Amino acid sequence: MVYSSFNGSSGKITVSGYRGVLADRHRAVSVWLRTAQSGIGTICYWGEDLTDKDYVEGSQSRVRLIGGHLQLFGLGSFRETASQVNDGNWHNIVFNWTSTAAAPGHEDFSTADVYIDNVFDNGRSYERTGRVGEGLSAQAINTPEEEEVIIGARPGFSGIGFDEFYEGDMDEFAIYNDFLHSNTISGVYNEGTPGVDLKTLDQVPALQLWYTMGDDPGDSAPGTMVDQAFIDPNGRNGTVSSGVIII
Repeated sequence: MVYSSFNGSSGKITVSGYRGVLADRHRAVSVWLRTAQSGIGTICYWGEDLTDKDYVEGSQSRVRLIGGHLQLFGLGSFRETASQVNDGNWHNIVFNWTSTAAAPGHEDFSTADVYIDNVFDNGRSYERTGRVGEGLSAQAINTPEEEEVIIGARPGFSGIGFDEFYEGDMDEFAIYNDFLHSNTISGVYNEGTPGVDLKTLDQVPALQLWYTMGDDPGDSAPGTMVDQAFIDPNGRNGTVSSGVIII
């Protein structure tokens, strides 16, 4: 079994030149995780680059681990898993979001759905209601084309460095520009980790980013063939820090 391990202090992958699914377009994130991390850890981040302190609600697209639960966090709204996943076992996570499923004025991540190991697992959600003079849609998702996709960390405030590093293992990370159908979700889970070939499943045209994290033919451990583990079929390749190793 071959996968990538993040050290929780410096490990991250930057997707060169790719800034994720933008504006209010449908999106999904699918990943296999194994972690015992109890603090806040970032699975992936894109959107606002945080170079100033005028943080705009709805401008982040972030999956993070917090208190053992996972959140799809948009700044001003989130959807969280009902179950904790930091039990040291492998879990497949899928976050699905589409603005068209939301009632007018609620086009935010509180309407997202999440699946753990092919089981619907929506927990609590949050959306900030409008301040005086604002509508309910003040926190509506509108992801800007600013920060490149980062896996394993988020940008530091004021754009300085990185923070909230993920500690644990990761396999088969993927971003789609559509919400995943039930047969795609079950296909990812049933193929297991390692070795799922996302190109053989449904919705391939929506697959925007896919890192095997070490399962390409010819990969071996430890730490070899990193160039293959983070090569994307669409040419969106990753720059890997020293805190990520293939095991």
